Amino acid sequence: MRELDKKLFLIPYSKGTAKFNMDRDIELFNRFFKEKSGLRIYGWTERCMTYGRNQKVSEIEVPSARRPTGGGMVFHFNDISFSFFINSTSPLWHPSVHLTYLEVSELIKESLRREGFFVDYPPKIDNNDRGREMCFERAEPHELVLNGKKVMGCALLKEKNRFLAQGTIFLEISPQEFQKVMIDVLKEKGFEIHIMGLI
Repeated sequence: MRELDKKLFLIPYSKGTAKFNMDRDIELFNRFFKEKSGLRIYGWTERCMTYGRNQKVSEIEVPSARRPTGGGMVFHFNDISFSFFINSTSPLWHPSVHLTYLEVSELIKESLRREGFFVDYPPKIDNNDRGREMCFERAEPHELVLNGKKVMGCALLKEKNRFLAQGTIFLEISPQEFQKVMIDVLKEKGFEIHIMGLI
């Protein structure tokens, strides 16, 4: 049985451009979180778009950046985004990509439900062609919906025994409140939270 490390380093909420946020995530994944697990919560300083690492896109009229993870196009502005950096020693880590997705989604689901948003997993997957390009026009089994509408999407990058899970939440909740409730949920699940300054 592997020895679990319940330390989780939290980088508090901040805002950045599409390029800054994507560059920041991959830099953290490749450096600070190479042997640690953590969570970064962030937003956007302008209307922008991110798109999946393998997605082909034509000319884009707003500032944009390619995500290191997969998925479709996501337009950002007032949404809350998050990135989990999951090392193989973390309780969130599973050899199965799907189970790792679900560990992340369960944390988000519990946090949002505590704020009065009774989100759940989609009952049915609609594989329309449009949804393959636009991330929030279809929900995968590990993502979250509210009243039939997708409100949380997540994509994952796997490198050996490490994961980067990037997600976005489209609900009217303050980033500070979401961060607070996430910390509470993580602590209740036994995580030891270390809040980081500038790194």
